[in-house]
Amino acid sequence: MKKNVALVDIRIPECASDILTDYGYIVIRVPRAGYLAPPVASHPDMVFFALGEQLFCHSRYLATPEGDNTANTIAALTDLIITPISDETGDKYPLDVRLNCAVVGNILMASPYTSVAVTEAADKLGMTVIKVKQGYVKCSSAVIDGVKRGIITSDTKIASAAKKEGIETLTVPHGEIVLKGYSYGFIGGCTGFDDGRMFFTGDLVEYPYGKEVKAFLDSLSCEAVSLLPAVPFTDYGSILFI
Repeated sequence: MKKNVALVDIRIPECASDILTDYGYIVIRVPRAGYLAPPVASHPDMVFFALGEQLFCHSRYLATPEGDNTANTIAALTDLIITPISDETGDKYPLDVRLNCAVVGNILMASPYTSVAVTEAADKLGMTVIKVKQGYVKCSSAVIDGVKRGIITSDTKIASAAKKEGIETLTVPHGEIVLKGYSYGFIGGCTGFDDGRMFFTGDLVEYPYGKEVKAFLDSLSCEAVSLLPAVPFTDYGSILFI
């Protein structure tokens, strides 16, 4: 089933959300979670994670008017069940990575700090759960999950785990991605995949390893779409299509 809702950081430029709208998506801007570090407080992949028929969310976030309204809007537009997780959350690692995991086909890539509610749900769905050392799994991974599957990452542990599972993998160097408040951002945080397309908050032409990324996407029959033409890759958190 084609997904028609895109969750994005509330701070993403209008031109980016306009392009997503042109592709047929209903864009929902995620309000900040006041208990997370300000640079990532409204990153969708920090407060939400979709798996099967569930959309997991911090109970702490749902306790706020903004978080509750956002979740109710999502529930009204999709068939997903909003599932709160009660794990301790906060602005310091690893309390901020409870839902920062990635799905590639029937594989859940998680960390030791991923919410047990998520890993148990994956087990019930018959998925293979792989634990990696990197806590920011989704931030660090641009996932292509179409007919052909792959991962682009700068994390060698994620790359190694993906290769062992037969997932096509491209490893890129750290850096060259903007994340205000930090030295640099991550490739997963400036991307989102759906319906054979990888959407970038930035322009491949502006990325030093853009040619390698484009060739990798081409090999997986994946189209690259820039949401911010002529702008360097900028980490607004993964765009979540649900």
